[in-house]
Amino acid sequence: MADPSTTLAATAAGSHDQHKRRLAIVTGASKGFGRAVALAILHDHAARAAAAALDIVLVGGADSRALDESVALCRAAAASTGLKHLTLTPLLADFATTPPTAPVAAVLAAIPHPPSAYASSLLVNNAGTLGPLAHCRTHADADIVHNAAVNLAAPLSLTAAFLNAFARSFPSPPAASPAVVVVNVSSLAAVKPFEAWGLYAATKAARDMYFRTVAVEEAANGVGVLNYAPGPMDTEMQRRIRDEMPDGDVKEAYREMHEKGNLVDPNDSARVLVRLIAEGLHMDGEHVDFFDFKQ
Repeated sequence: MADPSTTLAATAAGSHDQHKRRLAIVTGASKGFGRAVALAILHDHAARAAAAALDIVLVGGADSRALDESVALCRAAAASTGLKHLTLTPLLADFATTPPTAPVAAVLAAIPHPPSAYASSLLVNNAGTLGPLAHCRTHADADIVHNAAVNLAAPLSLTAAFLNAFARSFPSPPAASPAVVVVNVSSLAAVKPFEAWGLYAATKAARDMYFRTVAVEEAANGVGVLNYAPGPMDTEMQRRIRDEMPDGDVKEAYREMHEKGNLVDPNDSARVLVRLIAEGLHMDGEHVDFFDFKQ
């Protein structure tokens, strides 16, 4: 993997107005939707604010090769769009660690500049685990603890640390959108039960409520919160669902969607998410879904 202490920067840090600098932290950025979100952020920035500096911290799990590939794709996208003021910082972090103190501290330490250097900051809580696709009565204690650590404890701890670092750095948020935005990558499973998805659904539902609470608590501090369900995407997670779920209507529906090419392209969903962020839409923590905005 690329050395986490090094970054890709096309210009010197002091060669442009620091008050235009933007920060984005994307967890689960090694593949799938997280990678797509990082690329969408980069493309949107190039289209809307290319003169400003953009720092992206790409947080991955254990797969260093996949994270390197995400960095390479972001580097290529920057070159193709002519984006000059970009810093990419890759970081491997084990969110299964309990308590998540060390990985959360590592994410904050990877941010290239102090909070006061940023005009806006974004945290996308995307990392997660599907866990065992089995009936609730069969779940082992170890599976329950692991899912709670990755899907719940880590993103909640990271969000708290992020808010403590950034939420009060922007007393006058821009009119167009909040200066500090926290995204929870949610799921339809957070609001609707599916057979064999008990652990995943429980943690997703808990996250939705946590981030709705954050929205209430932090609105006066210029913080926007978005609970975004990206839809049934064509990813490795979807392959697991089709292969490992107990036979039934849900499994058959996903298999049919895959065979007919009706699964959501992660890049399409990522573009919708980034547009909502850029335009400051639905920042009250309410659950929204890709299909609410599909054109």
